This record gives sequence, structure tokens and C-alpha cells, in this order.
Amino acid sequence: MKKIVISIISDLIKVDEESLSDLYRFFSDRNYTIEQFIDVGNEIQIDHLPLLIDQIKTNYSEQLSRVVVISNIKPLLLSWYRCYNTLTDDFVFFVNSDESTRNYSKQLDIVTFLSDLDDKSIEQEYLLGKIYFSNLNVDSGFGNFMLTNRRYRFFNSLANFSEVNAKPQISQKNYTFRKNDYFFKIPGVNTRKSIDLIEEVTHNFLTIDQNLLAFVEETDSELMFHLFHTISNFNYQTKQKYTDLNKLMELYSKFSINKQRTFYDNFKYFIKKNNISFKEKMSFFTVLVKLEGTKDIILQDIMLEIKNDTDHIQYHYPLVINSLFYISKEGVKKYPDVINDRMEIIERITNQYKPELTKKLKNKKETKKIKKIAIVTSQIISLKHSPSLLTLTIAKYLKRIDSSLEISIFVDDTYIHCKDELVFPNLYYSSPSHKQSQEHKEFLEGQGIKIKYSSPYSNRKSKIQNEVSEIIDFNPDVIYLMGADFSLRSWILAKIIPVVVMSMSPEPSNFKYGQIYTTKYDLNRINYNLDKFNIDNKRRYKQLIHMEESYNSIPKNIKPTIELNSDKFIIVTVGNRLDADIDATFLEIIQEFISKHQDVIWYLIGNAEHKLVRKFLKKEVQGKQVCFIPYEHDLKSFFKKCDVYINPFCEGNGRIGRLAASVKLPIISHDGISDISEDIGYERAVSKKDYGEELLRMYSSKEYRVKSGNEIYDRIEKRSPELWANQLLRLFNKLIEN
Repeated sequence: MKKIVISIISDLIKVDEESLSDLYRFFSDRNYTIEQFIDVGNEIQIDHLPLLIDQIKTNYSEQLSRVVVISNIKPLLLSWYRCYNTLTDDFVFFVNSDESTRNYSKQLDIVTFLSDLDDKSIEQEYLLGKIYFSNLNVDSGFGNFMLTNRRYRFFNSLANFSEVNAKPQISQKNYTFRKNDYFFKIPGVNTRKSIDLIEEVTHNFLTIDQNLLAFVEETDSELMFHLFHTISNFNYQTKQKYTDLNKLMELYSKFSINKQRTFYDNFKYFIKKNNISFKEKMSFFTVLVKLEGTKDIILQDIMLEIKNDTDHIQYHYPLVINSLFYISKEGVKKYPDVINDRMEIIERITNQYKPELTKKLKNKKETKKIKKIAIVTSQIISLKHSPSLLTLTIAKYLKRIDSSLEISIFVDDTYIHCKDELVFPNLYYSSPSHKQSQEHKEFLEGQGIKIKYSSPYSNRKSKIQNEVSEIIDFNPDVIYLMGADFSLRSWILAKIIPVVVMSMSPEPSNFKYGQIYTTKYDLNRINYNLDKFNIDNKRRYKQLIHMEESYNSIPKNIKPTIELNSDKFIIVTVGNRLDADIDATFLEIIQEFISKHQDVIWYLIGNAEHKLVRKFLKKEVQGKQVCFIPYEHDLKSFFKKCDVYINPFCEGNGRIGRLAASVKLPIISHDGISDISEDIGYERAVSKKDYGEELLRMYSSKEYRVKSGNEIYDRIEKRSPELWANQLLRLFNKLIEN
């Protein structure tokens, strides 16, 4: 018995020729004979299909076991699926790459109506099988058609093709449409079904539900982009659009990594080929960072788009600042040239906004002693925020050492955007620093240190002009840049005032014009990172011992979040970025340990979603061996009831580690670059390979835990903010001497 493919092709464009050949090869490999009809003048009409099949049958002496109809003429193929549903075994739509621009206006109204597949009357028809689609690509726009009004119910990818059992007895269909009767006769067939076509759509334009997502996941990866594009172009409020796209990325993150990568590649192809505005393009990127499959590649793509844009510099600063949160909050990976790329972009921004320095620095008498210090910081929020506490601590101790010093703190509020920059979705932002001014005032009481908070501005240019003027009015001998690599005023003033940079992390500073860079990290590790990030090794680094003042203020009448069970072995991890800090390798170690010891409870304290934790330790979460606490006011008291602090494979959380050490809580930390590892001493840090063994040792021996906690406590106690301030003051004086 013979299997044949009847292919009816019209106006095939050159770019699709190879794909059509691949389609024919697909069926040839399955022992189908290809019969092709080229419809040159669009002469084939809806009622010609039975005649074509009969014509083919006369060419073969043997009986036909299967008949597949292929066409790239959308209205014909889709209407045939309805009116001749049982005449053939399968229908395949070959999607034209230019499908979105094709004009089918010459087709009969009945053909247009039937091929829309969205009328209420379609529910009355008994439609067997699916329409297979082939050659779906980003440009065709056909995915939008399938996904809307739930048309996807009638489609399947050719990749899922299977030869199902033959269809039941063939029957004719008669339609009544706009008071006219249409008879789709089939020679030799008397069975007839009559249907009134109702011009009413039965479904919402776009409904994102489990059925739709299952269809997208089970068919072609290209459909992921088509759904993204459909939502993007849907005519509804911008805010709702990006809310839906955010939700879509969360759902897509459950798909395979290969599917996610294909989707992302299609997105990049689309924006490269089409005239997408810079604002819309970057808005899409703020959504795509949430996709798990893009984490290791998307940051470089974002920075490249910003670098290549010269027409929208007014938006570059908030985009660069937002990209910092992609790393800390979304778990996006850095790439080797990210710091150089940031510096190039910031340089361009400062050149764009650089104010005319109408106010000049006052002439100073020649002196070999520092008199005025301007501390510039990105923000000062709650003193439970380690960088904020660190900034105020150094100001206080510098003043204690030399009461004649004039010290002013200038707050940039880097993470608060100007009004005209608020054009992108998913912008991260922080609380204004002045809201914590009373707490800052109490900490600095009696020191005579002034804090100049940032004010809200409608545009970046005005902000820079005013902030530059503030420092010029103060007329400092030196600027100490504390965690404010992106301080635009400091970039500008570095040409006329020496800037000493404090690196808040072992990563090289993003500030280009520091005269000296201070760090608490071992200089060998700093040099390693300079090479890793391709930073000019001419930078002068000076190692200082950084240490903030101990601070753990507890609001009155606050009860503990939870009462800890003294019969359990309590391990704890704290942080504001746990979603990014905790990786799969760390979780595998903890899961293995907890699963073997039923008396262990792991508390994770911090505002996070913990998706990865819930995935890896699902059983332990359900069994209450893993518990989440969004916030704990009295961490010090909480730590006193714990047995071990476990630090993930991350770089930060130094204040948390020191707070744990202050109550002699033993700490396990990794031997990579880390604030906590630096503080407890790298001789106590362990490799990832030995982490689980160290945890087991802590569990097995209380004596070992006590000894470890005492040793870490003694090491921390030897460090002091006063030591840091003395080192820094000597550095300042030496700088102005030269």
C-alpha cells in the first residue's frame, strides 16, 4: 500500500527553499512519495482538494494507505482542515518566513472565516488530529496566530509527528455562512454534516494558562519567543505587560536550558534585525535577566547594548546601576571585561553631564597635614547595613584621633533614580538615606561631623551640578570614596582633588581615577582579581585593616521571631542576597548532611524567595529541617542559641560573620575570596571539597566547636576601628606630602 504527500505550494521565497526540501526529506525517509503542485496563479480553490486527491489516486494501481496534505497557503490549508477533515490523514502547514506580510485578500470570505479557527461554531465540529506546522521561525509571526484565541488546540509541531490510526468514515460538510449555503462535496460520499457558522469569538485574545504553557514546552522552542512577542505587542497597559512578561520568565525558567537558550537566541536575532527602540530593547533585558538560562551570558549583552548606544546617554546611568542588582539579586554572572565596560560607560556619562566648574577651589596654604576630608558614599541607610555602619565608623574614629579634622559625609543615594530616568520596568531602588538621619545623628553625636544627604532631582544633570558644587564649597584636601565607585561627582572632581578609594569587596574598584586604592583583602588576592578582570596593574593598592564599630540596636518590646529547640543541632545562614549567594554545590553539601542527621535544623534568615533551596531540599523543607525567617531583629541573641554559622560560597556578609564571632559562635567558611573568610582567617577556611567534613566535625564535637568559636572571637577582638583610622590618616598625610 502506498503512502503519499500532496504538496501544494505557492510563491515560495528563496530563503525557504532549503527548509521545504528538508520537509520533503522528512517524509521521504518515512517511505512517502511526494506529489508537488505549484500554484503559480493562485488558481487552486478551497473545493479543489478532493479533485486533486482523486487525480493522484488514478496515477497509482495500488491502494493509498495514507495521504498527507502539505501547503504554504495558510487560508487553504487551515480551512481544508475543517471542511475536509476526514478526507486525508494529516495536514501540514509549511510556514512561510514572510507569512506575517502575505496578503490573502483574494480568498473567499468563507475561506477566510474558516481559516481563522476562532469562531464559536468550531466547537460543534468533530475535528480529528492536529495541523502539524513546519519551518516556524521568528520572522513569520505565525506563532502569534496560533497562541491567540486558543488556536494552539488545533496545532502540533512536526517534530511530534506520528502515524495514528486511520480516520473514520469520510463525511461531507455543509456550512451556512451569512445566509449562504456552502456544500463541500466529496465524490462518492453521501454522509453529510450541516453546520451554521457563528461569527462570534469564544475565547479571550490571550490566556496564559497551563494548557498554553504545556503546548509551548512540548512543541518548538521558537514558540517561546512567539509567546513573548505576542505579550509584548498586546494592547494593554505597559505595567501589566511587564508584569505578565516577568511571570512568563518565571515559568520559562522551568523549561530545559536548551529551550531557554534557543528562546534567548531568537530574542537577540529579533532585536538585531528589527527597528526596536533603545528603551523597549533595554526594558526587555530587565525582564530576561530573570530567566535561569541567561544568567551566564546576559550581562555582557546588556553592557554591549549600552556601549553601542550614543543617542540615549540619559538612560545609561540607571541601567548600569540596575545591572549591579542583577548580580546580587538575580544571580547573573560577571564576565572578564565587565569593570572596564562599566568604566567606559561612566566616563562617557560624565563627559556628557560634566558641569562647568564656575565655583573654584579656594587656595590653601601649603601644609603637610590633612585638615579636611570629604567622605563620599553611595548611601547610608540603617546601621544594620554593614557598609553604612562602616562609613560612619571611620568618620567617628578619624575625628577621635584628630579632633581638629573637618569631616563631612556626602551621600550620593546612587540607587535612587532621577524622575526622568524612571522609564524601565524592574528598576531596583533603595530607601532615601535621609530617612535614617536620626539614627545617623545619634551614632555620631558630639563628633561635629556633618552629613549632606542627596535631594530628589528631576534630571541627572541638575543633580551632578549641585553635588559637585557641594564638595567644592567644602574645599577638602582629599576625597575618601567609600563604596561609591559610581559617584559621578567624584569622577569629575578626581581631576582636581585627590581621591582615595575604599574597595568594599575583593573585586577591583569600578572607579578609574583613584590615586590610592585601600582594601582589607590580601594584596595577592587583589592582584589575582586585577588580572581576572583585565584591570590595569598600575593601580596602587594599600592593605588596611577595615573594621566597623559593633552595633546591634534592638527596638524596644520586640519579641524573638522564634523559640529555638535546645535539643536540636542548629545551623544558621543570614544575608540579604541569599538567592544569589547560595548555589547548587553548597546545597548538595548541606542536603547530604541534613538528610543523615534528623536532629539538625537549618535556619535561613533574610528576605529571599529561596527557590533553589526549596528545589534541592524539598523533603527537608516539608519536614521542618529547613526553616525560613524573613527578618530577625535580635540576631545576637539568636546566634547565642545556635551551634554553627555556615557561610555559603559568596564574597560578602562580613558584618554578619563578625556579629556571629562576637558571641563565639563557630563559623564554617570557604577558602575563596570572602569577607567572612578574611575575618576568621584563611587558615580556618575550608575548601568546597572539605566543607561537609568540617560540618560533620562541628556536629560531632562540642569541644571542637567551643575551641573554634573562642579562636575566632580572639582574632576579631584584636582588630579595631581605631587601628583602621590611624592607618588611613597616615595614608592621607603621606598623600598630600607628595
